[in-house]
Amino acid sequence: MDFTKQKIVLGVGMGISLSTFLAFYLYKKFKKGSKIPKEWRKVGKLVEISYFPLRSCSGIELDEGFCGEFGLGEGNFHDRIFQLVDIKSGEIGFAGKRPKLYEIKTQKIDDNILKVSAHGMEDLIIDVHEIAKGKEYYHDVYGFVVPLLDCGEKFDIWFSRFLLGKDTGLKLSMSRTPVVKTNWFRRTPKVNFYMATTTSSLKDLNSRLENPVSNRQFRGNFMIETVDEAYSEDDWRWLKIGNEAIFKWNAPCYRCILPNVRPITAQRSKDGEPFKTLKRYRMRKGEKEPIYGTYFDAVQNGVVRKGDEVFVAY
Repeated sequence: MDFTKQKIVLGVGMGISLSTFLAFYLYKKFKKGSKIPKEWRKVGKLVEISYFPLRSCSGIELDEGFCGEFGLGEGNFHDRIFQLVDIKSGEIGFAGKRPKLYEIKTQKIDDNILKVSAHGMEDLIIDVHEIAKGKEYYHDVYGFVVPLLDCGEKFDIWFSRFLLGKDTGLKLSMSRTPVVKTNWFRRTPKVNFYMATTTSSLKDLNSRLENPVSNRQFRGNFMIETVDEAYSEDDWRWLKIGNEAIFKWNAPCYRCILPNVRPITAQRSKDGEPFKTLKRYRMRKGEKEPIYGTYFDAVQNGVVRKGDEVFVAY
């Protein structure tokens, strides 16, 4: 299978629900009807680029990356291409509940090979061409039934041993399709692909905290250096980075307790920060979680690079 092709697999197989098909249809209709603005306002430059090939584990920082329908990535790897599934509960691996996931590091060896490492464990090599031969199955990912590939028993054992202390319990799977995204059914933005934050928002948040936090705790893709006021990204409806990639607003990023986990220590903060402070001043009426960052969909694919100028439209 050539994973460089940006091909969405329609949910017409067994286990694909009608709601998934409808969401896909609406998403494609929405994207097709998106008219790219002609006038843009420069707001700053791109200073950080990150993606997370293994959901909830440590990310990879890039100098440049490709943006397409599969999300930010490089080679045959893209954002959240791999996920750990709890065999008993069906839950997708989540570092807010399992902070030890942060101790798992990923490194791209070449366009097809990913190395996974963790303290006390032998390095694990993932070859996407080998995984592509695996058994396909369907799984509910945040409300959408999507096709996944079973990576194999040796991977399940490795992750189960490290995270659970036994040989079974977790299954490593690889996405066969980008997760369908929609606002119409108010799905959680945890399944969306491009999340942007700004330096001004981080500065404002840290001014309210006794112990400053880093941008890495929010696990976004783009950190934009701007002199605009804090949280100006709330109002961006279009985003252009460099000369190629263009994105359209999808949803605000509603925050759970995940940013409370410190990436360096893989431990949750004892004081409940920054989630506790965000709840004091970043809540919208009727919502239960605070907002920090904004999600965007790619409507024009392209390469983004550190230092690229960033433009927005409203």
